Parts: sequence; C-alpha cells; structure tokens
Amino acid sequence: MVFFLAMMTMMNPIKNLSNMNTQLQEGLLGASRVFRLLDTREELPERADATALATLGEGVRVEGVSFRYGNGPLVLQDISMDVRPGGIVALVGPS
Repeated sequence: MVFFLAMMTMMNPIKNLSNMNTQLQEGLLGASRVFRLLDTREELPERADATALATLGEGVRVEGVSFRYGNGPLVLQDISMDVRPGGIVALVGPS
C-alpha cells in the first residue's frame, strides 16, 4: 500500500516534468521566429548620397488621424499623439 501511495504522489510531478519539455520547445520556436525577424535586412537600403534630414525641434504632433484599408472599416479612429525627437512609436495588433 505504501509503495502504491508513493507511486501516486510521484505521478503528478513526473507529468509536470514531461510538459516542461513541450513548453520549452514552444518557447524556443517563438524565440527563433523573433530572431529571424530581427535578422532580416531592410528592403530598401539607404543610398550613399542620401541627404540627412533636419532635426524636428520639439517633435511631431498627430491629431485626429483615422485609417482604413481600402473600403474596409476604420482600423484607427481619431488617433492623437505627440512624438518627441528620438522617440519610437509602434502600433501593434493582430496580423
């Protein structure tokens, strides 16, 4: 009976250990996708004779911007924001 009880109490940790490999593999797959994306080169490399842009001063202000793809529904509606010089803005959503 004691042996049976010991085996039953060890079953759950063994299951968790086997699931850990699956989670690790999924994490490694996700990381490889991210690194592959980060390693892609720009489609349009900067030209050697490109002119440098002037500084933006206080930055850029965007007010009341809306956007849609073709004739579809609005995906951005009435967006306003201030972007300081050197700031980075990313709009993230499902692809």
